[in-house]
Amino acid sequence: MLYDIMSEMMARRGDPSDLFGAVLAARRAHGGEHPILADPTAGPLSYDRLIAASLIFGRRLARTAKQGERSG
Repeated sequence: MLYDIMSEMMARRGDPSDLFGAVLAARRAHGGEHPILADPTAGPLSYDRLIAASLIFGRRLARTAKQGERSG
């Protein structure tokens, strides 16, 4: 019975279409200050810091990439 409930719940949820969408969904679920990674030298990394860093990195990468070019 529990398996059926869990399976139905998983089938109903809307999955994000990409990795960034999944990170945003996780941030909504857990909160922006929730620690998601721990590095002994840099310390803990929260959803908010990860999202900010990815946006900064994306902007810097966009400066060097050509229009429509895939990178990653």
